[in-house]
Amino acid sequence: MTLNVLLLFMAGTLGVSVAAIGWIEGVGESTAAAARLIAGRWSDLMQARLPLVIGGYGLSALTKPAFALVAGPVLAGLLRFAGRLSKGIRTPPRDALIADVAHEERRGFAFGVYRAADTLGAVLGLLAAALVVTLAGGGSVLTRGEFQGVVLVAAVPAGLAVLLLTRVREERRARGRPRGGATCSCCSSSRWATRATRSSCSGSSTSTRVLPGLCWRSRS
Repeated sequence: MTLNVLLLFMAGTLGVSVAAIGWIEGVGESTAAAARLIAGRWSDLMQARLPLVIGGYGLSALTKPAFALVAGPVLAGLLRFAGRLSKGIRTPPRDALIADVAHEERRGFAFGVYRAADTLGAVLGLLAAALVVTLAGGGSVLTRGEFQGVVLVAAVPAGLAVLLLTRVREERRARGRPRGGATCSCCSSSRWATRATRSSCSGSSTSTRVLPGLCWRSRS
């Protein structure tokens, strides 16, 4: 919602050149791509996804009302940079968190629900922006007052989303322990994959070590 009206505001109201907008968008998207690599690995090392998810959405929520202060391309570029950085920080741990908590047989459905909700939110955001501009008596050019009204309205659901995330409790993952169970092909039980895991198979003298998707026997 903010992005769509920001580009209109910068080009139509502030008179920022198309080349400058291209540079701002290019730097922002490059930042998001680099941040994804770092955030994804960081969430693995932390053994926790939720702090990075909250941090990313929190940074995004903070930048939205700050857009109301934009009066030139410099501040707009900095805030756009911060917005893309927040997206890069939250996206990999958020997707990993969905995969962690979703049942294996419902994982595709869980991602489908997320994408559907995300798209619905984008559509509702554009409709809300159009409503704000219409109520403000918008003409052919987006005025500063109309733009400020849109970004302040956008800050409300963003802030509520962060508050909602703070109510979520994530189960701490042990290092090397995936969220599902690794099923041993020679045993009927499902066991966590750690190198220390051993189980007796059908009363034989052979011990079994279980890793995700891998089972092998060793003589004890």
